[in-house]
Amino acid sequence: MIKFILMIVFFLVIVYFLSWLFSGPTALSSFSDAKTELVIPAASLPVGSSVNYAYSIWFYIDDWSYRYGSEKIVFCRGNKKLMPGVVLSPIENNIHIKVAMINTEELFTCKVQDIPIQKWTNLIVTLNNRSLDTYVNGKLVKTCILPSPAYVDPAASIYLTPLTGFSGYTSRFNYWNDAVNPQQAWNIYKSGPGGHMFSNFLNQYKIQLSFLKGNNVEASITI
Repeated sequence: MIKFILMIVFFLVIVYFLSWLFSGPTALSSFSDAKTELVIPAASLPVGSSVNYAYSIWFYIDDWSYRYGSEKIVFCRGNKKLMPGVVLSPIENNIHIKVAMINTEELFTCKVQDIPIQKWTNLIVTLNNRSLDTYVNGKLVKTCILPSPAYVDPAASIYLTPLTGFSGYTSRFNYWNDAVNPQQAWNIYKSGPGGHMFSNFLNQYKIQLSFLKGNNVEASITI
């Protein structure tokens, strides 16, 4: 059993080293507990010449029943007006993207259904003029047209999983001050939750280590 434990430790060290070796560009956030709020100051964000933008986040929902019946914020810009805000719906595994607009207090809501649970998922929300595109795992799943121009306050900070968020994890949250196209969205997804191809490989495949006594499995672990 001691040899088995040492083998696991050795394997995890190798995985960590390879992850570090092939690490991609930095993001605004790294691996985080989704119940913990993270504030990203506006001063750390690039300033654009238009209201166009793109956000990307990796998330893992491990328990949909957490705060069941209440909206759970994945991220939002601004703490009053949502510019935009991405929330998990109260009951079903859907996502609502809420966008503040000019000259109105009403929020525009774009709904995306059937968000995966208990697996790492990449979500990209990008605005090009009034066209709001949503990508899930690199594929365009929804386009919504805003009835009025979006409102964005460049002095507003971004709040990641505020108000105890949701049950799970987030990774590699990013912001761009312009829209992204389908090829860029696909490339972001292919980089994986760790920001490189190796982490995407680990997300798709699992490794099982077994300790045998004769031909009988005494213990095993899946990574």
